[in-house]
Amino acid sequence: MKCKNAFEGKLCGADLEPSAKFCSTCGAVTKDEVNSAICPNCANTVKPTDKFCSKCGGKIDPNLFVPKQYSCKGIHGGKVCGANLSIDDKFCSDCGNATESRGKYV
Repeated sequence: MKCKNAFEGKLCGADLEPSAKFCSTCGAVTKDEVNSAICPNCANTVKPTDKFCSKCGGKIDPNLFVPKQYSCKGIHGGKVCGANLSIDDKFCSDCGNATESRGKYV
């Protein structure tokens, strides 16, 4: 599997181990990490391709499948920081970089 994250203005494309949760080159969370979620209405398991829950018929919000964390892409000590950040973080607690300048969440 290859990393599909945009990194330094281009596709990262680094080879990923099958069990990798993060790319060792760019620090991105692997794209297939969130492949199911729980319906907020009935607790049924739903997939990213589901528009509606098969059990209760409730509409499925695509944001259920967006990871709640991402990796800091700030440069620290000549390397990509890679610290885990939540979507609410404004600054990385490890390297101090402003998260809003690190690109979109992955």
